[in-house]
Amino acid sequence: MALFCLIFCALLTSLQTSCAAVLSAVSGIQTGAPEANISQDTVVGVSCAIIVLLFLGQRFGSGRVGSTFAPIVIIWFYLNAGELWA
Repeated sequence: MALFCLIFCALLTSLQTSCAAVLSAVSGIQTGAPEANISQDTVVGVSCAIIVLLFLGQRFGSGRVGSTFAPIVIIWFYLNAGELWA
């Protein structure tokens, strides 16, 4: 029983961490661009869609998921760097 609880807690923590990270990133868009009028419902919906896509793509392996999201992350870093030097 203790082993079951340990495995359950580890799985729950990994799920919660990724959800919190995606939700935080998407809500950062809402905070960073208040003129866009992005509602909280939109933030939650986009976050859920990203999480579902990530977990559906996970069966293809982390290499393929990483190569899919790498261009997105590079663009995100580029945009953040542009704001720092502007």
